[in-house]
Amino acid sequence: MGDDDFTRGRPHPMIDPTQRNQRIQAELNDPTCAVVLFDLVLGYGAAMDPAQDLIDILNRRDPKNTPILIAHICGTEADPQIRSHQINALRQCGVLVAECNAQAAIWASQIALIQAAKSGATQ
Repeated sequence: MGDDDFTRGRPHPMIDPTQRNQRIQAELNDPTCAVVLFDLVLGYGAAMDPAQDLIDILNRRDPKNTPILIAHICGTEADPQIRSHQINALRQCGVLVAECNAQAAIWASQIALIQAAKSGATQ
């Protein structure tokens, strides 16, 4: 969502998460979506509490009928948003939080393959 195609004339999602949150909401409502992979970027200039920006959306979903959520937090404990606070907030909402973006991508790909096999989409 930070690609130029999404940010022309708009702030980057790390500054204004509105577009990212709308997209995540749409994916949560899509019965064909198996997994949602996203990152939150911390630091000066980023939203002050990016996890909280998502929590209302995440709390409205039915965890039994929505995709699995996987996140990576790009930041440190020294950032104003405090990395561990963001991780804890997401985990309390049922989000799997990976240690790095590569791990998050591997988890997401494996879950997508498993879900596809369960639904017969790989046959």
